[in-house]
Amino acid sequence: ILGVSRWSVTLPEAIIGTLAIAMLYWAIRPVFGRLAAFVAALVLAVVPASVVIDSRNEPDSLLSFTLLLAAVSIVRAVQTGKWRWLIAFGVLMGIGFNTKMLVAFIPLPAFLLYYVLAAKYPMHQLVIRTTSAVGVLLLVSMSWVTMVALTPQENRPYVGSTTDNSIWTLVFEYNGINRFTSFIGPRPEQASPQPLGQRPSDAVVPRGQGIPQPIQPPAMNPEAQDAGFLGLFSNPLANQLGWLLPVGVILLMLAFVPCLPEEVYRRPSELTRVLRASPVAAQAMLWGGWLATGLAVFGLANSTTTHPYYLVGVAVPLAATIGIGASLLLSAFRRGAILSWL
Repeated sequence: ILGVSRWSVTLPEAIIGTLAIAMLYWAIRPVFGRLAAFVAALVLAVVPASVVIDSRNEPDSLLSFTLLLAAVSIVRAVQTGKWRWLIAFGVLMGIGFNTKMLVAFIPLPAFLLYYVLAAKYPMHQLVIRTTSAVGVLLLVSMSWVTMVALTPQENRPYVGSTTDNSIWTLVFEYNGINRFTSFIGPRPEQASPQPLGQRPSDAVVPRGQGIPQPIQPPAMNPEAQDAGFLGLFSNPLANQLGWLLPVGVILLMLAFVPCLPEEVYRRPSELTRVLRASPVAAQAMLWGGWLATGLAVFGLANSTTTHPYYLVGVAVPLAATIGIGASLLLSAFRRGAILSWL
């Protein structure tokens, strides 16, 4: 209908990015109020990584929006206790996997931890419900992958970014281990690239299967690779989230203090009871946990340095945490709490 052009190709990402801003506002407002929701939406609207990726033909916008919907679904599952929200969570996480594979599972531990600690069910029901959600997640995640694996090679396109035309190589190697090689040691040296249009000398290409593409992640800058987590606070990564990243990290540490009563610090065993009784504390843990998990993974992953725009994966929880933290600190200031002076 719109033809093939740069405008028509990037239009879906722009629409998804706009919807994500509205959805984040809607997700934050019921528990944390208008101020927190407005600040969160504003941050998401202006953070450089989000703005840039929403104007490009990349799957990251769809992935971020899908994970945001999954977060909303798991919150609704806790609030209402209805199965449909839990099933929706599993489906959305599976869609996220099919969007960008294992990257979609980065916030999964934070989501599941939130559900286990905040849902008001006996342990055996929690196990059943959580297992069911994970089962739906895996079923949806593996649906497309399984269909590709079962389709004869001569009846489907060549699986790009692999040397063996295997979808499993794409999932677990190219889009898996090679994305996070800093967890398992230095990246091996890359072979010299082939001239454009030439096949590797040892490649045997059956008719109709295309040219194998060597699995060669982009070359690393050694200085950037050694920076580790602290590299998030220096170029070329810092300009993707700007000065908002330090603000988000500080508010992440401070936001939980006014959420939790003093008895939790005296008796940590009371944490589950408090989280089940306080939606503010529970959801602050959800958004903060998502941010902490994302920063830990992207801060240590080699691929973040070669692809700085990957940091859009923490734009949503960063925006939410800043909005929530700013609102909670303002409330503490109005109450005259000592924390407000921080």
